[in-house]
Amino acid sequence: MIQFFQNKLASPYISPAISEDVPQLSSIHSQSFSRGWSKNELGKLLDSNGTMCLVLREEGKIDQPPMGFLLCRQAGEEAEIITIATEPKNRSRGIARHLMDAAIRNLQTDRVQSLFLEVDETNTNAIGLYRSLGFFQAGERKGYYAPSTDGEKQASNALVMQLDI
Repeated sequence: MIQFFQNKLASPYISPAISEDVPQLSSIHSQSFSRGWSKNELGKLLDSNGTMCLVLREEGKIDQPPMGFLLCRQAGEEAEIITIATEPKNRSRGIARHLMDAAIRNLQTDRVQSLFLEVDETNTNAIGLYRSLGFFQAGERKGYYAPSTDGEKQASNALVMQLDI
């Protein structure tokens, strides 16, 4: 399913990821998280049953690498956002919101009832986005995120958030 949007970006274009996107997705993930996924790990996730991976590009630049992506896994009437990441240079442009909106619409079409995700309790921007989309805190995982290897970040809890679709 292809979506077109208008906002801070010229004309974002969302489509399913293709195998050629994997190196860029791995790079975006590595720049976004302390433990990034390799191309091999990401490729295996994309090939998993029930997995949806959406990428956002600028319209008219379909041959350009993705600016952000969302990976979601569906099982029956439930789904989970496995990860969502945006290139650092393209953050604060509405990319994550567009990806979340597109994923939610796709999941509604598939008659999913509940969408879950885990977010670091210190990631206030992401928590604000999820709450603005209607997510609520359904639980907490103590010490879920390990401290960074450079000692800059302490261990933190994951908030389990849920959206009833």
